[in-house]
Amino acid sequence: MRPKQYNFSSHEFDFGIEEEFFLVDSFGNPAPVADRILKALPASLLSHKIVYYEFHKSQIEINTGICEDIDDARRDLEFLRGLVLDAAKDFGVTPVGIGTHPTADWKISELNPQYARNVVRRKQMEAYLTCGNHIHISLRAKDIVKVINAIRYYVPMVIPLAANSPFWIGKETGYQDYRLKVVEIAHTLDKRYAGLPPALKNLKQWNKLYQSKDIPMYWDIRPNFKYGTMEVRFLDQQPSITDIISLTTFVRLLTIGLTKRKIGIPYMKESELLKLRSDAIKKGMSANFRRKSLREHAKILYQKVMELSDYYTGDKKIFRPIAKKMKKNLAEEQLSIWKVLGPKKLIKNFSRRFMK
Repeated sequence: MRPKQYNFSSHEFDFGIEEEFFLVDSFGNPAPVADRILKALPASLLSHKIVYYEFHKSQIEINTGICEDIDDARRDLEFLRGLVLDAAKDFGVTPVGIGTHPTADWKISELNPQYARNVVRRKQMEAYLTCGNHIHISLRAKDIVKVINAIRYYVPMVIPLAANSPFWIGKETGYQDYRLKVVEIAHTLDKRYAGLPPALKNLKQWNKLYQSKDIPMYWDIRPNFKYGTMEVRFLDQQPSITDIISLTTFVRLLTIGLTKRKIGIPYMKESELLKLRSDAIKKGMSANFRRKSLREHAKILYQKVMELSDYYTGDKKIFRPIAKKMKKNLAEEQLSIWKVLGPKKLIKNFSRRFMK
């Protein structure tokens, strides 16, 4: 059973970042050496889950500390990514930030023992040969449900900015964000616990829902009762530190704008919202909504977020990757590289950005 108590922070908008990576060999294939890398690192990193296991042995996870500003986040990411990169080199492998590995087959991938023991969830775990980027943002208890309900309407506009998973087991999927599709497929029997969360009235309702079933909640956004944060979970992993910083800043400013009512909530029927999310996963910015492309709607949101940036960042260069992805996102870039150079060069291209 999950804890009934929660401790949502009064330190508004502090945040933390979780990152998941693939470990690949010189041929670009997944390398099941995460357990060996973790044992080579200082034990305190593992015991405090700063660097930790993921579902598969060819994956590894890092977690920043609590960050007050984007400079804190950058320092943590540079330190932790650098640590993992150096340790990985000793085993002849390289970490790469990508939503789904373009050729890996989850059916022959090795699970980490911590997850393999859980027989009930084993089938779901096996399918999760994916890497995501989660952002935790501290909010006051009185605001968190309101903000979750509001940010739901912007999920389809942000999905293409993070989309980085067009391939699955060596094939082009027809989706820009197939990782989110994998999450839905893995939860075929529990569809209520994946995708967009329900619009609930308060934290007590969320707490009751958490207590109702002892299964993971893989919604796009959710309250995290352990950390007292809003956890944003629908973002694909990004190749570079610059990409992560840009995306985190964008989502954090959107959260601030919604909390302080500087950004309004568009009117949308639930059925429209669900369809738009589905179209965004598949078509990215070229998806259509109310006679406009999603790109046009995203540009409007981008301008609103930029208006807040002077108060909270002071460095608009941070948003250059976001502006670039509105024209051509990482999924589209993957598709272009694959067609010209193939999967091995695709992985190598993305892995070279790891510390940039």
